[in-house]
Amino acid sequence: MSLNITLFNGLTGLQTNQAALQVTSNNVTNANTEGYTRKIVDQSHVVIGGQGAGVEIAGIRRTVDEYLMKEMRTASSVSSNLAARDAFFQRIQDMFGTLQSNSSLGARISDFASQLQALATNPESASQMLSVVSMGQQVAQQLNQMSQQIQKLRFDADKEIAASIDIINTQLAEIDELNREIARNQVLGLPTGDLEDKRDIAVNKVAEQIDINYFTRSNGEMVIFTQSGRTLLNSDPVPLSHTPVSSMSAGVTHPGLIDGIHVGGVDITTEIRSGRLAALIAMRDETLPNLTAEINTLTTALRDEINR
Repeated sequence: MSLNITLFNGLTGLQTNQAALQVTSNNVTNANTEGYTRKIVDQSHVVIGGQGAGVEIAGIRRTVDEYLMKEMRTASSVSSNLAARDAFFQRIQDMFGTLQSNSSLGARISDFASQLQALATNPESASQMLSVVSMGQQVAQQLNQMSQQIQKLRFDADKEIAASIDIINTQLAEIDELNREIARNQVLGLPTGDLEDKRDIAVNKVAEQIDINYFTRSNGEMVIFTQSGRTLLNSDPVPLSHTPVSSMSAGVTHPGLIDGIHVGGVDITTEIRSGRLAALIAMRDETLPNLTAEINTLTTALRDEINR
């Protein structure tokens, strides 16, 4: 009997070490794999009839600092927000042109002022009159084009909002499926680490788009909601919805003709504070409309000064 126990002890030790080596091999192989986390094998001793009978794997767990994970997702949300804003600011900068550009709005207004001064010096010159009219038309045309370009930017932002929502909904469905697999594996006593890694990647993608909060139940399922408390995923995903506009003008605004971002029938557009989605909303509803108002103010001041 003692020989059998000795052989059994050795066999379980070999099997356990073989499994542990496999986990270590996976850790090394996936060291540079996105989303992969290091796995640790937990061992426990086997007791049969009151006697030690070797060792077995009690479980394979991930080594993850959940606090750092949440901080990383918060930083990712902020980074995506700033990247989206920067992309639009670059397009706005291209629209205005650089200070050194002869075709920038500032250069055109300066040239127009020079032509007016030249006409004031020689008011009888027909050619100078034509030059003033031509330059004035160029300034007016550029102001009109800029106004149109701003509405085009708002239209693009609204389309990107719809695309961002599609990403969120797709990832929520993926997380929901992984939740079910993780819960099932826990009941069966099977490893869940790789499934949790895949879920983390999906959660990261959601966090890039919108500011979220979340917690994990004892059965391994993750519950996700917005920072304002709107549920995005509980027992089932709650998808976001938004219908993009077919055209954009200064009079098309939210709330109003622009459809809101809805969760469970509630418009949460103004509740979104971070992530790429928040940046796109701010561009469409605040930054670009404010820029339109500034151009209108400039146009009015320019008109009044010319008339004076």
